[in-house]
Amino acid sequence: MLNKILLSSILLSVAAAAQAAPVATKDFNANYKVTWGDSDIGTQAISLTTTAPNTQTATTLAKVRGIAALALGSEYDETSVWRTTEADKIIVDSYVMMGKSSRRRKGARATKKVVGQLNYDWNANVVHSNINGTKRDLSLKPGTVNPHAMPFSIMHQLHNAVEPPATIPITFVGKNKMRGYTFKRLPNEKVMVGTTEYDAIK
Repeated sequence: MLNKILLSSILLSVAAAAQAAPVATKDFNANYKVTWGDSDIGTQAISLTTTAPNTQTATTLAKVRGIAALALGSEYDETSVWRTTEADKIIVDSYVMMGKSSRRRKGARATKKVVGQLNYDWNANVVHSNINGTKRDLSLKPGTVNPHAMPFSIMHQLHNAVEPPATIPITFVGKNKMRGYTFKRLPNEKVMVGTTEYDAIK
């Protein structure tokens, strides 16, 4: 849910200028205050780090408050690792989500546990999925990502396109099954962040 709320915010970090050759999206750190209507429901910290040649790691740490914590848990973090190639898409290798429940027995200490894990085997074209203890092996299609890596994949494609595409098809693994979406690129707009104006892609 929080990733959907913040998708447009993440995309603001993409420059609209086209590149002559594919390059990795630049490393960054971003911190957000998350609201739902007039309610402050938490914070989210997002980082993208180059951890090896042609390899990047994206990490999201969310802390949730109030009623939203009952549905999402009081805290969770997500980590995706992918490779960048000569093409305009990223190749995801792994994803892990750790969560801390807001519901616990009186006196018990809340601890994080793995609630979702995906390991991509591109040689066998299979992704090994484990969501809340339910394990499945799913057939991989080229370019398949996960909900956490999805906005970064869109950023990478927009950043490297010689001519920004009108639509971007995305396939990702969600809740032990494949889901496909097509994102439509809207005209650019000027966005003010503090006193700085950015040329952003919607």
